Amino acid sequence: KIFLKDGNTTVILAIESILYMKSEANYVVFFTADKKVMSLHTLKKLEYELPQNFIRVQKSYIINLNYLDALKSDIVVVAGTEIPIGAVHKDQLNERLKEWNK
Repeated sequence: KIFLKDGNTTVILAIESILYMKSEANYVVFFTADKKVMSLHTLKKLEYELPQNFIRVQKSYIINLNYLDALKSDIVVVAGTEIPIGAVHKDQLNERLKEWNK
């Protein structure tokens, strides 16, 4: 579980329920199937704290590979949402997908 401060409320999310995360200035928006939670976080810190099924695909996005629907040349589709793949992260994503597919 992850504890997130959203304004004056602490929201508890099951890590496996997170579809993807998007950076917005000094905040990160956590997207689940039924809600989104904005919390003061950085993707850089989360990148190292989250389990291996999470990977950064662009400077503003981390996705949960468990919800990956499709992979296009420069886009991943996570739970129906298209997310751009950054050139810097493309090789790392391809390597992780090879490991993930074993």
